Amino acid sequence: MKNNRGKYSDTDLYALARVICHKNKLGEIRRHLLVNIGFEDYNLQVLTTKGQYYIKFLSDNHTQEEIIKYGRLIRIIDKSKIKTTKFYGLKHLGQDQYIISNALSDARSIYVKRKAPNTEELASLVTELNKLHKIKYKLPCSYSPWSINSFRGTSTAIAKYLSKSDLKILEKVNKIYDNLDFSDLPKCFIHSDLTKTNVFTENGKIYLLDFFCSGYDYRILDIAVVLANLMYDECSYVSLTDRISKFLNMYDDLCSIEKQQLKNFALVAAAMEWYGALYEKYYRNKATNETKYWINLSKTTLQNEL
Repeated sequence: MKNNRGKYSDTDLYALARVICHKNKLGEIRRHLLVNIGFEDYNLQVLTTKGQYYIKFLSDNHTQEEIIKYGRLIRIIDKSKIKTTKFYGLKHLGQDQYIISNALSDARSIYVKRKAPNTEELASLVTELNKLHKIKYKLPCSYSPWSINSFRGTSTAIAKYLSKSDLKILEKVNKIYDNLDFSDLPKCFIHSDLTKTNVFTENGKIYLLDFFCSGYDYRILDIAVVLANLMYDECSYVSLTDRISKFLNMYDDLCSIEKQQLKNFALVAAAMEWYGALYEKYYRNKATNETKYWINLSKTTLQNEL
């Protein structure tokens, strides 16, 4: 039986995981679970006689240059004081490349919780962002069809799949994107994918995961995704203006140029959740419940805000 990414069968993953656990002295597998969240890699959660671990099998969609960069990145992240999982480095098993990390046993992703971060969690997120944005690293972010940097390419690719009413929304977002001013915006190390699936919470504390797309870019890109994705509340719609106000009450590092454009960047970030999900659906054959979730999240924001 194939999992939703198609490269491995469940039996293949279990067999590989047994070899990996033995090779890395992680103990004997007692239970394993394929984590069907995300679109690129194969994430297997394993419970062994020595503990709980994640094994991330890297997708063939990644270039070798990106994988080498990721190996360097996780060493840097592991040495930082950011709340995340413990990494065991980039490893190889034949042609398969994988990364092992400790599982967060009692933590759940914001996506699984189905709630926006509460005040305590948002304060913890701001603390982690302040640490993250101070990391000294200047390699560029890896390509993602979901990124604001990919707006032109992704929006053009998915336009033919949009209805007439959806094309009108795209036209409005295009105008907003055209008026974004990137000049003089501060740059730093950013996560680049601070979505509900990559942010975990445990006892009010926030943990950041999956740094594959991370790199040196505009700081506002991280904040825009936090506002458009992470702070979206599916239980009761909260306007972007209110989300921005709540966030800025805790995060006071933004300069005036960033604050002036924050709502427009957040609108484009919201659109990219929709466009990225459509790209996965039509160009990578990944029509999943998660795809539907991101499309609904994005369209709800855009229909309320435009």
